[in-house]
Amino acid sequence: MVIGLIGILASALFLLIDPATQTKKARDTQRKSDVRQIQSALELYRSDVGSYPIASLLSSCGVSLTADVNGSTNTYVSKIPCDPVTNQPYFYVPDATGTLYALTACLEYTKDTQQDRPPNGSCSSSSGVSYTVNSP
Repeated sequence: MVIGLIGILASALFLLIDPATQTKKARDTQRKSDVRQIQSALELYRSDVGSYPIASLLSSCGVSLTADVNGSTNTYVSKIPCDPVTNQPYFYVPDATGTLYALTACLEYTKDTQQDRPPNGSCSSSSGVSYTVNSP
C-alpha cells in the first residue's frame, strides 16, 4: 500500500513538472553562465589593455578574444560562447570611451527571478525577458 501511494504521488509530481519549462530554465542557466564567463574575460582584458574591447571583437560566435600585451598575445576566451538556441552572440554594448559596458542575454523563461526590470530592448523580438551584467 505504501509503495502504491508513493507511486501515485510520484506520478502526480511528474505531471506538475512541465518538461518544456525545465528545458527553458536549463538553457537560461547556460546563458547566464556564458554571460558571466564573458564578463570575467572582459575584466581581465580591461586589466591588461586599460579599456574594454570594441563591440566587433565579441560579435561572432566561436572566435577567441585576444589582445597583444607587451609583445605577447593574451587569450581571454578561446571561443566566445553564444546563445544555445539561436547560436547568435549575446548583446555586448561598450560605451564610446571603453570604460563601461552592458552584456545581455535573452531568456526564455518569462518568470525568471533574475530578469532585468525593465527588460532590455534587445530582447523585444524574442520572449522580451533579458538578463544583463554591467561593468563593475
